[in-house]
Amino acid sequence: MATLSVGIKEDLVVGGTTHAFDKTGDSANFDITGVNAIYRQTIVVPTTSGGVQYLKFGSAASAGTLIAADFKYMRISNNNTSGGNFVTITLQDSTANHCVNFKLLANSSIYFTTLVFDTKDDSITTGTSGVTTMRATADELRMQADTGTANVEIFVAHA
Repeated sequence: MATLSVGIKEDLVVGGTTHAFDKTGDSANFDITGVNAIYRQTIVVPTTSGGVQYLKFGSAASAGTLIAADFKYMRISNNNTSGGNFVTITLQDSTANHCVNFKLLANSSIYFTTLVFDTKDDSITTGTSGVTTMRATADELRMQADTGTANVEIFVAHA
């Protein structure tokens, strides 16, 4: 088994002053143990309404489906360099009919360390005392580009 090490580095100069944060290669990295395999694919995401399903997570591996219980880490990178073309990433729990969306700007990445997300019960009016948070588990990854096709990389580490 392998260990995936994830670090964060920031470099910024504002008004002649350098602001830096670098946690790459040191003990502050986020280490994910028990990795036995990876899934890596570069795709062209279209502007198709509702998004296109790119990956599923289930109880058994098959074409386009990874075992959800073996999930360790997922990174999605929008490799487009044109500033206005973002990608909407949807993690969907198709069993419970819940989803959560993320806006991924051009030349940016987002990562996930769990398939579990929180959502709200849409049958209750927001702001009332009856609103409850519901736990959902993603079983689908869907994506939709905004203004034109987007080159996106998906990287998943799993047991």
